[in-house]
Amino acid sequence: MNFLFRIPGSDVFITTDDPNCRYDVLCGHCEYPVAENDPQCPRCQRLLEDCPVCRTRTHRKALKRDPDPQTGAILCSVCGVKRILFGEDNSLSIRGSFCRNLYGCPAGGLLLRTEEFAVLPPDATLCPICRDEAFPPLDLKAFRYLISRCLFCNTCLGPIPSWSRGWSEREEALLSVDDLRIPEELNLEPCPLCGRDDRPGDGSNPDVIQFPGLQEHGRISEVSVVQYLRIVQLGRALIFDKEESRSFRLTFDVWFDPLDTGKREERMSVARIGEILLDGTLRPEIRHVLKKRLEPFFAAWAKKLPSGVSYDVRFHKGVSRTESR
Repeated sequence: MNFLFRIPGSDVFITTDDPNCRYDVLCGHCEYPVAENDPQCPRCQRLLEDCPVCRTRTHRKALKRDPDPQTGAILCSVCGVKRILFGEDNSLSIRGSFCRNLYGCPAGGLLLRTEEFAVLPPDATLCPICRDEAFPPLDLKAFRYLISRCLFCNTCLGPIPSWSRGWSEREEALLSVDDLRIPEELNLEPCPLCGRDDRPGDGSNPDVIQFPGLQEHGRISEVSVVQYLRIVQLGRALIFDKEESRSFRLTFDVWFDPLDTGKREERMSVARIGEILLDGTLRPEIRHVLKKRLEPFFAAWAKKLPSGVSYDVRFHKGVSRTESR
């Protein structure tokens, strides 16, 4: 007979037969330990699947369910979050709310890397995943309006067709100067989603992005457009992947150049990119979460390279908006 024992203070089970055999996941129906890739619970025989919203937080596999025949939605049996595939008009027709904890919650920001919307109940006053009172859910209809008024969110998340783009090794090519989207009507205050107040430079210098920063006591700082796109790139990695190892890998794969030519122009250190992302995040609740995300991100760079966060990220300078006119 083989017995299972829970490691104190964790969700991990080990067996008496083989202590090296670990069970990190429980069945979402009967709470029985199941193997990481097991599609079925050995006790209750229910078919299981990983929920991209709650799997890493609850350590439970959800019951496998067929999509709703009318809406295509899948309701997770563990967290209760509804997942709906991206579509051109889905975000306008769906009733519900979304978690605005962009950097700190797997459901934050509505969009999942699985190309699904993470929809909370319409009357939700607290996200069931992060349960952070500093980020009360917002009505789903407000999402497109908010990103249309924010330079950072608009560049980072973009219009609906780019949401299903996910992340690829071609991200560096996709984030060109031409991708920079200037909302017609910017926020009058820091964005409720990203907490930033970034703005394009004035007519005399259209190739820079200006932003107020906390460390500079409200002084307006500026970066070039190509530098700004790297800052957006880091934000996008942290938003779309809440697992630290994967968000680091997304940036490292496109930032690290093993064939470095030694040219110094148009460069910025990893540390500086992270500092600008954090400094320009003006809302304190968002800044607090982002700071905690950046700490392991910087630690991963320090562990990976001798130069660590002082590594200079190269920018492929594109055609400026002045030159393209």
